[in-house]
Amino acid sequence: MLAISLGSSTPLAAQTGFSFTGVMGWETVNGGASQVLESGITGEFDVYYRFGHLRTGLGVNVVSYDVDTENLPPAALDLAQTVSRVTLNLLVGYKFITTGTFQPYLEGRIGFVRFRPEWNYWDEPGEPGENTQDREKGIQYTVRGGLEIPFAKKWSADLSVLWSQFNVSEVDGSAIGIESFDSGSTLGFLVGTSFYP
Repeated sequence: MLAISLGSSTPLAAQTGFSFTGVMGWETVNGGASQVLESGITGEFDVYYRFGHLRTGLGVNVVSYDVDTENLPPAALDLAQTVSRVTLNLLVGYKFITTGTFQPYLEGRIGFVRFRPEWNYWDEPGEPGENTQDREKGIQYTVRGGLEIPFAKKWSADLSVLWSQFNVSEVDGSAIGIESFDSGSTLGFLVGTSFYP
């Protein structure tokens, strides 16, 4: 995801130590999964440790996707209206410029991803496995890039763009009249802030 941070021109926390980023935004789905999923609202929280131009850390990303009920066949109309995706990411990034008004960076990610129809959060527990059968788990790869522009000594605003590819266990679409799929990609846009203690 491309990220832009707005901040003061002073170096942020000498560029060594921990930092925290929170963002919200929007994502769209492409590939096989786009037969079922449309765009969605996304939110993310990341914790980094910075050393020089490099940074590494962990992040949690949550997306709530709308289900494409208009284009799905009648057999699929009992699907949940929304599907959640939760991803736990390992993050590695490089900031090309660590001081000044504009501080561009590039970041790579690998994460564990889980999709789940959101009705299952509210269902009463039934037989063992009843509320877990629609979950899909897998691996996600992401590329994110951006800019940071400090607006205070320890704060920056963050605008970002990211592209992700996910691979999950095969989803059998024959019962609802669509092609089976086991992957998809997303393109997202985020806005938020970063804090440098």
